[in-house]
Amino acid sequence: DMRIAGFEERGTNNIQPESDTGLTFPLSVNGTALEENNGVRSVLKIFGTIADIPIVQRLVLYRNLKRLDISNSLDWKEPRYVRVEQLFPVQQPGTKMEYGVPYGANSLDNVMPGTGPHARDEIQREAWQKYRVIQGWVFAGTPEWGVTVAADHPLVSLKPGLIRADMIREPDERASVRIVRGNQLATLHYPPSGHYVFKYSLSSGTGDWKTQHSYQLGRDFNSPLMPVEVVDDVSEKSLPPAESF
Repeated sequence: DMRIAGFEERGTNNIQPESDTGLTFPLSVNGTALEENNGVRSVLKIFGTIADIPIVQRLVLYRNLKRLDISNSLDWKEPRYVRVEQLFPVQQPGTKMEYGVPYGANSLDNVMPGTGPHARDEIQREAWQKYRVIQGWVFAGTPEWGVTVAADHPLVSLKPGLIRADMIREPDERASVRIVRGNQLATLHYPPSGHYVFKYSLSSGTGDWKTQHSYQLGRDFNSPLMPVEVVDDVSEKSLPPAESF
């Protein structure tokens, strides 16, 4: 049940009460293609739409490596009162969730006493409790086994049995910036129309998040190796600028 889905909203933002219509948009798949299949990795491309938003998902599998990388790219059109999420169901019973924070980790059930919304015009407390700003990774599992989700975007919502990675949404116009064009008062929509990419990586193994080094998986995923080639005429090079495996 891992999938991309869109959820229609009535117009709100993360400080106002959430108000979903209950309408869900599944990814309508238009086609698939095997982009790569070699001795290093295989890349499956899935392309389709959610609420007329073009979406391309690439699933990357590596040879002899227990890991799945996911790259979701979409062409956002505004305004769209829809929240697009990547869903990671956790079917293992009795799981607990830990996630990365600066210089450490925190658990889902560890919330600072006295914090949270209090006024009626603020987000509902039950909705507020599920949101987390993570630093690189989320672990869901038990001391015996679990799965790590590394992410390059920090906002997720967590609840038992499900990790929801928020990718993009249209906030209420009333919370957006007002600008003047000529003699007209207009609204600056967020996020602006454009091309967006969201990346995730799945891995699993025995032990808890400390044993699996989930923090290292999240850090490495967000700090990938960057190959640099030297192209100049200062000295002769023994190798060409590019060489195939």
